[in-house]
Amino acid sequence: MKKRLLFIVYELSFGGVERQAELLAEAAKTEGHEVTLLVLGKNGPAYDRFGPFCHNITILDAPLRKDWQLHRSIQHAVQGQQYDLAFLFSTAKMTVVSHAIRTAVAHQVVPVGNPITAGRAEYWKQLIRTWLFPPSPSLHLVANSQHTLRSLQAHPYYRRYPLHVSLNSVRIPNQPVTLRDRCEPLRLGMVARLDEIKDHATLIRALAILHKEGLAVRCELLGRGALEEQLKAQAREAGVLDNDVVAFSGWVADVEAILKQWDLFVFSTTAQEGFGNAAAEAMAYGLPCILTDIGPCREVGGDAVEYVPAGDAEALAKKIRELAGDAARRRFLGAAAYARTSEHFRPSRNLQDYLKIAMS
Repeated sequence: MKKRLLFIVYELSFGGVERQAELLAEAAKTEGHEVTLLVLGKNGPAYDRFGPFCHNITILDAPLRKDWQLHRSIQHAVQGQQYDLAFLFSTAKMTVVSHAIRTAVAHQVVPVGNPITAGRAEYWKQLIRTWLFPPSPSLHLVANSQHTLRSLQAHPYYRRYPLHVSLNSVRIPNQPVTLRDRCEPLRLGMVARLDEIKDHATLIRALAILHKEGLAVRCELLGRGALEEQLKAQAREAGVLDNDVVAFSGWVADVEAILKQWDLFVFSTTAQEGFGNAAAEAMAYGLPCILTDIGPCREVGGDAVEYVPAGDAEALAKKIRELAGDAARRRFLGAAAYARTSEHFRPSRNLQDYLKIAMS
């Protein structure tokens, strides 16, 4: 049965939240549902990505830091509308948003993408907002991994809500990439925001080790963030920035085209990681992957990837070196990664999880 779905995002950047919203919107349209996208803040570069999948897109450009003004802007935007289910793609002000739309849509889900820290400030901030803006009684929080779920269960505020898990999804290509037998130089990379949740620093140290050993390696770091200049300085000091070993490529519109050029994907991250969308996307293209053995990475990679201890540059360098010289192992990992994502991370499965959770 066709359903009217309301998607609410804070912005239209190229982040993991927006990517998940886009994939769910595409799956919804494919299954015959109608998606309305409500952007609370300003427009952004991801607007064109949502266009093919949305019946309507509204940019509120609302004052995000002012709860009452934000509430009124949302109420006005949904006035006179009725929806079957709303997706609130942030916990930041979820009760403000939930209260503002509850006359238009009772069933609401909040996809939770990163572990929640159990700080007292967060507890009181959300509690006060709950008193001022009582959320819909049918508000469900859906973690993107068991790792994220455990953080919600431990939090004195968020554990009051119905909590569920639905692993994130990625777009599955029709076939995996063709891997090279000889990697001269070895081409690898990582796609992630340059911020403290990730661990680009360990990857840079590993590349410096390999460079000193004489391994021909080229690494692209796709993404931007607050740590960009700091990481560039680290790479320059390690002697790997200005000689084509490491390239900071910023945000690239066609990430898939870049992935197809790589021999190996590395996802170096921290325990603050919620799921690792970029790692799952690389796996979907059949790239052999090395993941940090922390957080939800084993939920993503299963037995289809290689793991290294967190923060261990020597171990990461060793694993990269081993795979550089083992074409058979790279092909095995690539095939296993593609098979795992095809089975577990399809957007249609993700959407059905949400519909079942919210409307059962």
